[in-house]
Amino acid sequence: MGTCILHRCTLAVDESVCDELGATGNIVVRLLRGLEHKNHVVFTDRFYTSPMLYSYLSQSGIQACGTVQTNRKFFRKQLISTKKDLEHGQHKFLCSDDMAAVVWYDKRPIYFLTTFHDTTHVKVC
Repeated sequence: MGTCILHRCTLAVDESVCDELGATGNIVVRLLRGLEHKNHVVFTDRFYTSPMLYSYLSQSGIQACGTVQTNRKFFRKQLISTKKDLEHGQHKFLCSDDMAAVVWYDKRPIYFLTTFHDTTHVKVC
């Protein structure tokens, strides 16, 4: 399985693959061109991560995982947590058919999206 790590980068935004993904989503899709359906996983930071992008990548056969900003379009607002909701080390999650959204509380809530991790087989210690 191959792994590609994306950091913030600058590319000419003259070629839009999918208008709904926005400029940053299109950068990711263009960088991953040619890797579709080859069992790759991409890890992104919150600058790139969005539910729309991860859904697009999943349909293209590329799995993804990364931190996400809660103001992203289609991010489920019921997952947004405060210090009153979760204690240090606690988490909660929501799943759809091909994606999971997770919040884990450290010093503050940290939000993740993933299409890579299997949420159907969870072992609780």
